[in-house]
Amino acid sequence: MKKFILSILLLPNLVSAQINQDSVATLPKTALDVYYNMHTGQKDTVRANNWQLAFAVRKAQYPMNTLQATTIRINDGQGIEVYQSNKTVNDWASFDTTGYAAWPSPINDDKTWDIGAFNQSKNMQDPFDYGWGAYNMNSKEVVGKNIWLLTNSNRSLMKKLYVSKIVFDTLWQFTISNLDGTDSNTIEISKPAFKGKLFAYYNVLSNSVIDREPNAGSWNLLFTKYKTVVTMMGQTMPYPVMGVLMSPNTMGARVKDANVANMEIGKAADSALFTHQINTIGWDWKVAGVPGLAPMVDSLGFFLHDLNAPTTNTRIIFTEYFSNGSSQYTKFNLFTYSLQTTGMEQNLNNAVQWNIYPNPINGNAQLSIESSEMNAAQLSITALDGKSVFEQTISGTNQSIQLPGLQCGVYLVNWVSQNKQTSKKLVVY
Repeated sequence: MKKFILSILLLPNLVSAQINQDSVATLPKTALDVYYNMHTGQKDTVRANNWQLAFAVRKAQYPMNTLQATTIRINDGQGIEVYQSNKTVNDWASFDTTGYAAWPSPINDDKTWDIGAFNQSKNMQDPFDYGWGAYNMNSKEVVGKNIWLLTNSNRSLMKKLYVSKIVFDTLWQFTISNLDGTDSNTIEISKPAFKGKLFAYYNVLSNSVIDREPNAGSWNLLFTKYKTVVTMMGQTMPYPVMGVLMSPNTMGARVKDANVANMEIGKAADSALFTHQINTIGWDWKVAGVPGLAPMVDSLGFFLHDLNAPTTNTRIIFTEYFSNGSSQYTKFNLFTYSLQTTGMEQNLNNAVQWNIYPNPINGNAQLSIESSEMNAAQLSITALDGKSVFEQTISGTNQSIQLPGLQCGVYLVNWVSQNKQTSKKLVVY
């Protein structure tokens, strides 16, 4: 069976361009979110703390991706937290938060826009379950299940929330109030009103729905603060970091190489995989926790491919990060070049659309595969050294495979079907 890894290769026929220097200012404590267009340098800047909840407004893509239409994210980078109770809407009037600290308190997935904090309890074996709610075959609506506690790090905000439903994939409905039932508001968000965006945002304090995001096709990178799982002083925990997340139309590859500043599309000894994982750039290109001018990680660069501009690639290397009580900014070098060969474009655009989850995953768990491909496909899992650890023929749009007790590490899940081939990175813990 053919095994496919999208390698970063040094392509001979490239039209080079000038290296451009640019910077993004996000203000102390990352008070600003900045949406950045890597082609034009356009920066769309908005306040980072003017929302608490974000509701997906993209339409469902059946059967490939329905999560993108049912996502609810929280502003966890700005201290927003949620706790999932086992109470239903029937318990709304008597909702009791005693012992809430022991309730599940999920954060957003920082690898995909399609799994927010409210989706983390999704039953991976049930394609109709979305965590906060489940699809009803009769009503054709996604109907809510639990009451949630919405709060912040200093507990100055304490609200109860019930997401009622998504009506025909066009309208969100939810109710939010103080714990005692006062200041109750039932909110409706029309998805068509936010066409071209990823999310509609809700500000609890002003009880307002906010259009704060540029159209999805007009930006590539988001400079922002978000929570991720980090290990510090021997403890692993969710922690807010300042980093860079990619848009859905952008693919990225991380390259660690002493000559990365001179590469045009890469020359890494180990194959670097272009991926849709939105935290491919992430936060760890700088040394965290250093006040003032933070050291940059040496010999680290990122290669970005915009699916809306298939004949170009952009190399980005961060050169400076500064943060103190009065200023915060990031400087970087951009090098954009035209591809004069069809090899990479074919590999990037000939890929079947598919997802794997959960990711990261336990090495003994079941891996779910959701795809747009009805025909049979050859699925393999390989270690980064190319050694195959799993092979199986699958068919249909929704499948699950039992992992064969994989050791902790990073693997490639490779898909080959009817001359379509692609790979995704799988993290095993």
